[in-house]
Amino acid sequence: MILKRNGLSKLERLHSRKQMDELFSHGRSVRQGPLKFIFVETALKTDLPSEFMFTVSKRQFKRAHDRNYIKRLLREVFRVNKHQINDYLISQQKGMQGCFLFLGTQKPTYANLEKNILRIFAQLMPQENEMDQSAN
Repeated sequence: MILKRNGLSKLERLHSRKQMDELFSHGRSVRQGPLKFIFVETALKTDLPSEFMFTVSKRQFKRAHDRNYIKRLLREVFRVNKHQINDYLISQQKGMQGCFLFLGTQKPTYANLEKNILRIFAQLMPQENEMDQSAN
């Protein structure tokens, strides 16, 4: 099955309770601004190198429409920039399951979320210079 490069299909979303429990019990985390990213590396599947989910705390945002708005923003920022992490995972023959948790207390902007997600991706992917130095 061929997926659109910038789409975010249901197959790319993490929705299995068993996988979620595994993620939260054995996953590693990276924090950047109001975002926390919990992830676990997996074996590379045929078409899908990654599966993700997005959550917002009910304690911080009481109204469902606020939580839904933030999750919509997170999904959109991820959808536009996911090719960076997916290309890296495919080149390394790895897969990844992850969860983006929004821990802030105020509604974020698109630009702020994009900056934080790109910083998280940069932490997960070693830079080419570091890879060249480790090879020498």
